[in-house]
Amino acid sequence: MNRRWGRLAGLAAALVSAACEAPIPDFEGRSGEHVVYSWQSGLTPCAGNVAALEAFVVHVSSQLDLAVPASIEYVWLTREEFEGWLPQWKVTRAGIASGRRCFAIAPLLLHEVVHTVDDLGGERTFFVEGLANAFALPLSSGPRYPIRDPRPYLTANYVSSTDEVHGIYAYGAGFVAYLLSRRGVARFTEFYGRLGGAASEAKIRRVFAEVYGLDFDVEVDTYLEDPSCPDDAIEVPQPFACAAPTIPWSDPDAWVDARILECGDEAVSGGFGGELGGVVGRVSVEIPSDGEYWVTRLGDTGGSVRLGPCGPCPWLAEDVAVEATPLRVTLRAGLYAAEYGAARVDALVGLSILRIREDGP
Repeated sequence: MNRRWGRLAGLAAALVSAACEAPIPDFEGRSGEHVVYSWQSGLTPCAGNVAALEAFVVHVSSQLDLAVPASIEYVWLTREEFEGWLPQWKVTRAGIASGRRCFAIAPLLLHEVVHTVDDLGGERTFFVEGLANAFALPLSSGPRYPIRDPRPYLTANYVSSTDEVHGIYAYGAGFVAYLLSRRGVARFTEFYGRLGGAASEAKIRRVFAEVYGLDFDVEVDTYLEDPSCPDDAIEVPQPFACAAPTIPWSDPDAWVDARILECGDEAVSGGFGGELGGVVGRVSVEIPSDGEYWVTRLGDTGGSVRLGPCGPCPWLAEDVAVEATPLRVTLRAGLYAAEYGAARVDALVGLSILRIREDGP
């Protein structure tokens, strides 16, 4: 949710203006080169949150050809405090962004961070939230983005029907990912910025034709019906884990990585103490050749592993939810992202990838 409220001149001012006499709890914080990360006392952030926030800001800025913001602030609150200060977002919201500052009830809500990086000038809800989810959605099980007709949701806003609001977030990401990868960042940047703050569907169609030189309906039909990946498609947007360290193969036919998701580890992000706690680790792996592979989740019961391709045409990407039972999958040569997750401290989570040789088992 993106709201550029000029009155939020600072954290204390924001909270006081939103809730008058609500008491302001104690906060702790850490800083990086481009970020300030704060959390309400009593919450337990992981040691890697500042590094992850820093890396994500750089990742999104680089992908969108934007200068890295000088300073972004992230504030993690309990739901009680969030709703007390910002009652208009009660129940349905996990966070908000205002300029270069965001507030959330999760230890690291990347969707809101995209809003703080986005300095392109657009305010149309469908494209604003679509852009945020295009970069911030975690890897999935099956299609990375639900591909649906965007036209019913183009002018929906935050007070529209539940189905329309769902459509903004669920279906905006795929169409924005398509426009970025298929048509390039520069044209999307121009289109997005020229929509302004109250674009009608007619204006969206007109600006689209002016910027892209294409009929909007024809482009939507191509998006919905053409499953091919054009040779000139670019690698934007990429999952955050595509920028994570690449772990080498242990031998030509076996890749294994397992780690304890220790909240005190600088490579682990997340936290505990709020309702949306948990820990996350990210790595990448280079698949050496097209072929069939066995993929298996390693470690403790309750851990999660998702594997998905990096590269062009992300709107067509298919991700894999890796389970403890070996799963035979077809992988293409190239870089893959792996996301590890767990809901408890010190969980052992990992991934095994074994190449299936035609002359072997």
